[in-house]
Amino acid sequence: MAPVIGMGIGINRQYRVAASSGVARTITSVTVGALSSFALPVTITADGEVGDTVYWVLLPTAASAPSAAEVVAGTASGGGAATDDGSFSWGTSSVTLVSGIARANYRLYVVIRNGTTNSNVGTPASHFEVDTTSSILTSESFTDGGAEDVDWAFTSNEDVNYRVSLWADGSTPSAADIESGTGSVATVTGSAAASVAETGTFAAVGDGTYVPTIWVQDTYGNEYTETYADVTVAAAASSPTATLVGTPLGGTSTSQTKTYDLSSCIAGDRLFIGIGVPGFSSGGATCTAMTVQGDTATNIGRSSPTTNIAATEWWEVVLTGAGSGTASIVCTRGANVHWGVVVYKVSGTVTTRTFGMNQQAASINTLSATVNTVNPGVVLVAACQDDGPHTTTLTNATKDGQVDTVSSRPFTYGRHTVTATETPRTITLDPTPVSGGAASAIALLALS
Repeated sequence: MAPVIGMGIGINRQYRVAASSGVARTITSVTVGALSSFALPVTITADGEVGDTVYWVLLPTAASAPSAAEVVAGTASGGGAATDDGSFSWGTSSVTLVSGIARANYRLYVVIRNGTTNSNVGTPASHFEVDTTSSILTSESFTDGGAEDVDWAFTSNEDVNYRVSLWADGSTPSAADIESGTGSVATVTGSAAASVAETGTFAAVGDGTYVPTIWVQDTYGNEYTETYADVTVAAAASSPTATLVGTPLGGTSTSQTKTYDLSSCIAGDRLFIGIGVPGFSSGGATCTAMTVQGDTATNIGRSSPTTNIAATEWWEVVLTGAGSGTASIVCTRGANVHWGVVVYKVSGTVTTRTFGMNQQAASINTLSATVNTVNPGVVLVAACQDDGPHTTTLTNATKDGQVDTVSSRPFTYGRHTVTATETPRTITLDPTPVSGGAASAIALLALS
C-alpha cells in the first residue's frame, strides 16, 4: 500500500524512512477536506519519503492545469500568479491559506520533489469551494432608541454568526474581547442571513455614552471585528407627576388679580392653573388672558358657560424666574366675577395634553366628565358649583380640597395618577347634601 500523508487538522499520516534520491515519486490520489479558519485538510496518497518536499498551488477551477515545474515554482500555467502557493516537508502537515481569497471554486495541484526530480502533478477529483475573505458589513447603525435603549442594525453579505456589544465610554476592547463580549456592558449573539438586515435593541442600558462593537464569523471561520463611533443615550423621559402648590384660593373678591404663594417653585417649573367661576351672566366671565408672576400662560381648555352656569378652565405656564410668596395671578375678563384658583406643579416629561369637560344646569345634582388617558400620566381636576353649601366628593379621582368662591359656592380640585390607559376615564363630582341640584362645571386635564 502506498504511504499516505495528511495535511490539515486531525489527519493521520504514514511514511517510511528510506532514501532513494532522484527517483520520481508517484502521486496516486489527492483528497481535500472542508476549509476551516484558513486550514485546508489535504490527504495525499503517494510513495513519498522523508526528505522529500511537497509543493502546491491553488488555482481557480477554470484555470489550466500547471506543469510539475510550474507547481514547484509556485505559478499558474504559463507562469502567471497562483491564487496561493506553498511547500512543506513530507511527513509534516501544514497547508494554511492566505487571507483574502474570494469565495469561489478552486483546484489544488501538488508535486512531490525528491532531490531535483519532480513527481507527477496530483489534484483532487473535483473542485472545492474556498473562502478566506472576511464578511462585508453594511448599514451598521447604533442609535438612541429612547427609554435609555440602544437600537442596532447591520447587514452582512453572507451568512454569519455574530456578537454585538456595548462597552463603557472610553473602552478599547481587544479583538478577543469583542469576540467573547467579556467586560461589555451589554452583549447579544445570533445568526444573520446573507443580505438581510439584522436588528435588535439593548433595553434600559441607562443614559450615557457607549462604545459599540460587532464581531462576525462566516461558515468558513473567517472573522471580522469592528469598533464603531460612540453612541450617546439620553436619560429616559420621566412620567409626569403633579404636586399641589401653595394654598388654593377662593374668597369673595371679584378682582381679576389674586396673590398666590409660589415660593416653592423655581425657574423652569411647569405650572398648571385651574380656575372655577360659579354661576354668572355669560357676557364676560371667561378668562381671555392670564399671566402668572408676569409670565404669559396658555389656555388648554375651558367649559362653555351660558347664563347662570358655572365655568372651569385649565391654563399652563413655565416660570422664567423663581417663584414668589406673593406672586400675582391675573385673569383678564370682560366682567368682574368671583373665582377660585388652584396651582399644580408637574414634574417629568409632558408630551400630550388632553382636555375633557362637562357642565349642567341647576336641575342636575352630580356631574361626570370623561377624558382619554395614557399610562403613565396624571389627570388634573377642577370643578365649580353655583349652589351651596356642599361638601363635594370626586369619584375615580383623589380630591385634594375645596374652597368657597362666594356664598358657599365650592371650587373643588384634585388629581388622578394614571396606572393604566383608559379610553375614557370618567370622573364624577358629587355634592353632599343634595338640595335641589346645583349648576356645575368640571374640567379634566390628562397629561402624559
